[in-house]
Amino acid sequence: MATTSGKQPGRPQDPTTLSILPGSESLPRQIGIFPAFRAALLEDAARQPALAAGWRGREVQELGVMLFEMWAYICDVLSFYDQFNANESYLRTALRVAATRRLIHLLGYVPRPAVAASADLALTLSGRLPVTVPQGAAFRSGAFTGSDGTEEKPQVFTALNAATVHPFVDKFSLNAQPAASFGSGVGSTSITKIYLKPQGATLLEGDAFLIRRATDAQTYAAMADTIEPITGEEGTDLIEVTLKRAISLPATLNFAGVRVERATQTAKLFNLTSISGNPAIFTASGSTLRVLLSSLNETIKIGDRIIFSYALPNTTPLWYTVTGVASKSVNFSPAVTVTVETDDGDSSITTPALKMPVTELSINLGYTPDVFAMALINAAAPWITIHHAIVKAGTPTGTTRTTIGAGDVLKVNEKVEVPPDEYEPTNFIVKDYDERAVSVTGSLKADGTLDVDPASAWTGELKPPLTLYGALVRVTRGEQVSGELLGVGDGSTPNQQFKLKKKPLTYVNAPSSANASGVASTLEVYVDNVRWSEAPVFYGADSDDRIYTVRQNEDGDSLITFGDGERGARLTAGARVTANYVFGAGAAAPPASSITQPVKAIKGVVAATNPLPAFGGAAEEDDALIKQYAPRSALMLGRAVSLVDYEAVAAATSGVRGSPPSTGAGARRSSARWCRSGTSRPPKTRASTRWDR
Repeated sequence: MATTSGKQPGRPQDPTTLSILPGSESLPRQIGIFPAFRAALLEDAARQPALAAGWRGREVQELGVMLFEMWAYICDVLSFYDQFNANESYLRTALRVAATRRLIHLLGYVPRPAVAASADLALTLSGRLPVTVPQGAAFRSGAFTGSDGTEEKPQVFTALNAATVHPFVDKFSLNAQPAASFGSGVGSTSITKIYLKPQGATLLEGDAFLIRRATDAQTYAAMADTIEPITGEEGTDLIEVTLKRAISLPATLNFAGVRVERATQTAKLFNLTSISGNPAIFTASGSTLRVLLSSLNETIKIGDRIIFSYALPNTTPLWYTVTGVASKSVNFSPAVTVTVETDDGDSSITTPALKMPVTELSINLGYTPDVFAMALINAAAPWITIHHAIVKAGTPTGTTRTTIGAGDVLKVNEKVEVPPDEYEPTNFIVKDYDERAVSVTGSLKADGTLDVDPASAWTGELKPPLTLYGALVRVTRGEQVSGELLGVGDGSTPNQQFKLKKKPLTYVNAPSSANASGVASTLEVYVDNVRWSEAPVFYGADSDDRIYTVRQNEDGDSLITFGDGERGARLTAGARVTANYVFGAGAAAPPASSITQPVKAIKGVVAATNPLPAFGGAAEEDDALIKQYAPRSALMLGRAVSLVDYEAVAAATSGVRGSPPSTGAGARRSSARWCRSGTSRPPKTRASTRWDR
C-alpha cells in the first residue's frame, strides 16, 4: 500500500490524491498504515516550538513516543475500518454476503434461489386396481458421487402432487419386431439385402430372381450374390440374400403378399448374325421387342416372365413379359460354292447353307425403361443372359435388428390388458440391456404395439432386450414439512417477519407467465388457517391484500415477510402463522437407478426406481453473478432492450445455463443461444429482472 504523499516519505496519503478507477475490484486504502502515522506524528511533533524545549521523544521507551504510537495504532485501525466499510458500501467491492444481500435489496434484485432436481419414478405395482401415490409420498436415494466428484449423501424425493397409476401398464419386456416393409417413411429405399423364408425352389448364389406382389407395377428383378443361412425370431430358419447390386424399392412396400421367384433356367442370345442371310438379334416395333435365342426353346410360353441380366459391372437386371413365341429358321453355316477343274473346263458346285430352328420371343417393354431397350439394341449380345422358368422360392420378411431406434416396430412380449381410459399412460420410459434409457410419449395398443410419438426426443439406438415402464410418478427433491408454527401475529409491527426452521426451501422450475422468475416455491403459508399468497414484491399491493414475500439470507434461511398495512395486509394480533413446505435443493442430482427406497410403505407399490437420472437441479445464484447482473438489472428500468439487458435477464432465470461474454460478437451469439433455450419473445421485466421463460 502507498504510504507517501508529495515529497515527504513515510507520511500518510492525502485523501485527495487517492485514485479510484471505474471497475476496481477493491477500493485503495483510504489514508495509511501504522508506520506512516507514527512517522508523521513524530515528525510533526519535532517541529512544534512549544515541544522543542521539553520534548523527550528520542527513545522508543519514552512516554511521548509511546503515546504517539498509541495514536498511530488508533489511526491504523480507523483507516482499516474506513476502507472495509467503504468496500462493503459498493456491490462490486463488497466481500461479505450480508452486505451483498443488503445492496441488491436496495436495487430490487432478487437472486435466483437453488432449484430442486426432479425424477420420474417407474413403479412396479401389485393387484388389479389403480394405485394412488399420495401427495407427500417420499422416496430416498442412495449415496452417490456428484458430477464434480463430491460425495453426496442420500437425498429424499417427494411427490408434490398425488398421482394414480394402474398395474396393467407398469412394466413390460419389449423387443423390436421384424420390419413390416422394406423401408420406413415415404419415397424409395435402396435394398442391398433381403431376408427370405425359403419355400419351393432353393435360391442359389448367382441366381436371378423376382420380388413380386399382385401387380406387374410392383415387380422388381435382382441378382443374388451370396446366400447365408440365419436363425430368425423364435428359431425360424431364414436365408440372408446379399444382392450383387442394390435395387430401389418403395419404402412402403409391405412384406405381406410379396413373394420371391427364382429363375431356374438360362438361355443365350443368337450369336450367328455374321452369317449372310441371318436376321438381327433384336427387332424393335413400338413397345414390343423381338429377341432371337441361340436355340430352340420349348419351355418358354406366352405370359411367362423372363429376366435379362448383363455380365457387366454396375448393371441391374430387368424383367419382361413374353407376349409371343415363334420358331424361326436361321443359317447355322453359310452356303459354300466350290470350283472344280474338269476336262470340259471349270464347273462350280454349291453346297446350300445348313439351317437350324431357333426361338424368337416377343416381349413387352411396358414396365421397362426405354433406355434399356436401346441398350439391348446397341449392346453386344454375348454379355446378356436370359433367365426363365421362374418358380416360387420363398417370402421376404424383416429381421430383428441388433439395436433398436424410435422408428422400429416395438411390441411387448406380454399380453396387454388395457386399463380404463383415465389410467391409460401417455408417457413411458424405455430402458435397454446396458441400462441406457429414453423418455417417450405415445400409446400402448391392445395388441402390445407401442406407438411412439415422432416428436419424442429418442435419439440413438438401444440394445435389446428392452424394459418398458408405464406407471410413472414425478417426484422432486425435498422433504415435506406440514403445519410448522412460524409464530404469532403482532398488530403493532409492520412487515412482521418469520424464518422457516428447515433450509433450503425447495423451489421448482415453473416456466410459465404466472412465474416471472421461472421458479416457484413449495411454500404454503396460513394465517389462522386461511391461506395467503406469495408475491414477488409489495409494490403496487393494496392495504388488505393477503400477501407475503420470501427472501433467502446469506445463511440460506428463508424469511417470510408480511405487509405493513399500506402495501399488503398487516398481521393481526394473536394470529397463528403456520406453513407447509418442502426443503432441499441444489445442483447435485442422483444418477439413474438410485432412487429406490420408499420412506414409508405405499399400498400397492412393490418397487420403485428411476431409469433416468434426476434432472433440473441448480445451485443458487452465486455472489460473482449477483455482482455482475444486479447493476445491469437496475439500468433496464423494467424493459430489456439491448443484448446486455437480455443477458442479465437470462442469467437470472432458472433453467438457463452458461455464462456468456458480455460484449462483442460472443455476446450476440450467446444471447441468441439463450433465447433458443427457452425464450422466443422480448421479456416483460420488472426492476427485479425476473421474466417469463
